[in-house]
Amino acid sequence: MRVGAVRGPILAGLAAAFQVLLFPPHALGGLAWVALVPLLVALDGVAAGAAAATGWIFGSAAAFGLVTGWLWPALAEFFGAPLATRVGLLALAVQLGGGLPLAAFGVVVARTTAAGPVVRVLLVAAAWTAIEYGRGRFPYAIPWAPLGAAIPPDGVVAQTADLGGVHLVSFALAAANAALAVAWTSLRTGRVRSAIAALAAGIVVVSAAAGYGGWRRAEVARAMAIAPTLRIALVHAELENARRQGAMSAHAALDDWIAESPPAGSVDLVVWPENAVNLLLDENPALVARIAAHAGATPYLVGAPRAIVADGRPTLRTSALVIENGAVRAAYDKRRLLPFAETMPSWRGAGQAAPSDFTPGAIPTVLVVQGRRLGPLICYEAIFPELARDTVRAGAEILVNVSNDSWFPPGAGPGQHVSLALLRAVELRRTLVRAANRGITTVVLPDGRRTVVTDGRTPGVEIVDVPLMDSPTVYAAAGDVFAGLCVLATGIAAVVRRRNPRREPQGHRVSRPS
Repeated sequence: MRVGAVRGPILAGLAAAFQVLLFPPHALGGLAWVALVPLLVALDGVAAGAAAATGWIFGSAAAFGLVTGWLWPALAEFFGAPLATRVGLLALAVQLGGGLPLAAFGVVVARTTAAGPVVRVLLVAAAWTAIEYGRGRFPYAIPWAPLGAAIPPDGVVAQTADLGGVHLVSFALAAANAALAVAWTSLRTGRVRSAIAALAAGIVVVSAAAGYGGWRRAEVARAMAIAPTLRIALVHAELENARRQGAMSAHAALDDWIAESPPAGSVDLVVWPENAVNLLLDENPALVARIAAHAGATPYLVGAPRAIVADGRPTLRTSALVIENGAVRAAYDKRRLLPFAETMPSWRGAGQAAPSDFTPGAIPTVLVVQGRRLGPLICYEAIFPELARDTVRAGAEILVNVSNDSWFPPGAGPGQHVSLALLRAVELRRTLVRAANRGITTVVLPDGRRTVVTDGRTPGVEIVDVPLMDSPTVYAAAGDVFAGLCVLATGIAAVVRRRNPRREPQGHRVSRPS
């Protein structure tokens, strides 16, 4: 077997291992600056078929390594899916989230080989960004593990998210990787000037991002210092599924939530996670009365299902309800339902609501509490930048993410879930507060700093004073224009006919070893 035949898969596997290490439970975010280099080196100068295969190996291995540890047990233990269904859904997730998109990425990167070093660095970064953006656009998409989400949200490069979202952060990281890869392959073939040009392009991109980020972070910190604040209690009782599902369990679970909640009047708002109450509150006024008796005049934001009539038929919604002054006063309905759990039939026991009964909400509702405008996001909605953006455009001063992560096993799943939501605070310069059951409860300030991080296992309540901001950002106004430009550039690179690379002067190029 020729060395070249195994070199690509080996390098693709190494890059996939790096990709897995970027995110929880390992969270080695510093690797993001070099994680793609082995893959890009493997794609240098290869034919389209080999490039697609290399990209597919990388994408499939990375996705498998990232999701199997939590998706497989969730399908088995929480959803009760048969073995064949588990295998099929895992394979589908791995291919839609990794294998197929990254095969396309490999082809595009291979087609950039003939471009000059600077253009190639930019095209590779654009292609990576376009693939990440595209993964989140189809109906059952879960845009898991974008490169930009691997680095700390309070870092200077991450601050560029308020210009182009997580996609711009991913672009800067991908450009750094591309610069190193192009420089390496250029030096191996004696093209010193190409190596220098590639490195210079990477340095310019990263320096521009860091320069803007340092300035912008300081500006946001000054704005936060004079912003009004809201005192919020984030309650996390950490109830396992057996203690919170069903009518009898729901009544007992309510005791746990109330026990962990602060006394009436001590805070401006109390937040309970998604599905904290697992019954329809409209049909159980006694539960509302119990919450109201403890709350007094303090408003509560509570995750619970609700039933409404839509298009002449009753439907179920996954909702966040405002309970104030003894009654449910307002509601937000989850707009992005969980694929294959809330949007398709599952394999649950008799008597439980089938996911096919759930319907999505239609609008980014803003909830007004104590005169302040809350932007609710339920569960994995927080990993979709466009949903948070629409909420802020509707007037939200703060993002409130309620989640139930009890279907995750401890470890990678809850950690990855929250890590993909953190940049919403920076993109929109709004505080993000997250109350999770059996997950990570956290607070992310508008400059990306995290002031609360729980372990997802220890019950309690986190009381925080958070700044409320309403100034616009470029990303809030323009949305994914930058990502769209990357898609356009990638499309052009994919269809433009390859040209033979220009020869450099004699003495600056050597034969590539076989």
